[in-house]
Amino acid sequence: MPHKPVGERDYYLVPEVCERMGTTQTTLYEMMRVQQKPPHIRIGRVIRIPKVAFDKWWNMGEDAAQEERHESEMERLVNGY
Repeated sequence: MPHKPVGERDYYLVPEVCERMGTTQTTLYEMMRVQQKPPHIRIGRVIRIPKVAFDKWWNMGEDAAQEERHESEMERLVNGY
């Protein structure tokens, strides 16, 4: 079943969040696994990112978001992911 257009859904798909964050799916999945961020819902193998929760997290302040992205990247480098 095809997805509704983004304006008609109350969630984002993983590729949409990756584009918005400027990151790869691998990095996003790692952030979700390690930090449980950005806020997301997993139903079996399907991941949905609620728009309201993601937008609040993403807009919490560019400095805080940058720090979280930096920490995630550093953890990835340290752990060899």
